[in-house]
Amino acid sequence: MTTPADLSAAAQRPHALRVDLADLPRDLREIADLIGLPGALDLVDTWGGVRLYLPLAHHLPDHHALVARLGRDAAERLCERFGGADLAIPRALAALRAARDRLICHEHAHGSPARALALRYRLSERRVWEILAGADARDAAAFAARQMPLF
Repeated sequence: MTTPADLSAAAQRPHALRVDLADLPRDLREIADLIGLPGALDLVDTWGGVRLYLPLAHHLPDHHALVARLGRDAAERLCERFGGADLAIPRALAALRAARDRLICHEHAHGSPARALALRYRLSERRVWEILAGADARDAAAFAARQMPLF
């Protein structure tokens, strides 16, 4: 099982780039619309699971942690929208896990063995096989739903 600690650093991993916006919590989708998906994932990586006070945009100092982490432009956009309030940053564990699982399936389909995937993603080989089996079942169900009835 993937622990929250493993997923909290997901923005540093390649599967974070495959996060589907539809999988994100609503609040994080709104943040991603403002500052982009990479910036939103950076917030999750840095402050996921806690509230972050955002000053008003015209009071945002250059040395603020948000400016250092996201850059002035993205920090100002966040502060213009949410400034003067505590913003709860979601952890987005389900979205990060789904992205990781899609990448595991993709890599396996392109020749990566389950053992190598287990080592790369810090999972057991059994868990990799469970992920692959779940994807196969979802693919089969989707295929069956698209089939025209014979009679």
